[in-house]
Amino acid sequence: MDAIVRMLLLLQTNPPRAWGAFPLQAGTLEARRLVSLEPGAYVLIVSAPSGAGVVLGEVYPVGESIFRNVSVLSQLASGSVTTVGFRMSEGTNGRDVLLRVAGPSLGQFAIKDVVSDPQLDLWDNSQRLIGRNTGYSSALGMSAVSTFSAYGAFPFLPGANDAALMAQLYPGNYTAQVRSVTGRPGTVVVEIYSPD
Repeated sequence: MDAIVRMLLLLQTNPPRAWGAFPLQAGTLEARRLVSLEPGAYVLIVSAPSGAGVVLGEVYPVGESIFRNVSVLSQLASGSVTTVGFRMSEGTNGRDVLLRVAGPSLGQFAIKDVVSDPQLDLWDNSQRLIGRNTGYSSALGMSAVSTFSAYGAFPFLPGANDAALMAQLYPGNYTAQVRSVTGRPGTVVVEIYSPD
């Protein structure tokens, strides 16, 4: 009942600015919901009846909640870019973050029409490029398997041209951008992992 009451309150007001959310305009069809969730894995599906258009899906932890992993399944159109923005929590210490883009390795889950050559770019709030990768083995070398396991990430297929990079990030806003090196369309999963 607590989750339902809080959801109804949120439908009447905009999310607090402290969450980092921008206000939604009154009378529009944007959807919003506040729920209490137990620790575990959840899926947020964002869709439109027409199936076309641009959408921004946002998830904000409230209180002491943290995310260990956020993943976004995206269909890249020919020559397009998928963008995933995220905010590192307040504080003064940097945190190690693993960012990955699964393309070819999605084949192990029977996903077809994947991007065979994803490129991952990580940008900070000042539009400074922090890192770029087009082949995870060049970024993480032989330690990739143990790194992925330590973060709870599924393994990439040996020799697959997926992308990954590690970065120490400080409080602030960041953007992960994903594209196909050759501009081909296909499916990718963008993942952001952060330790406790």
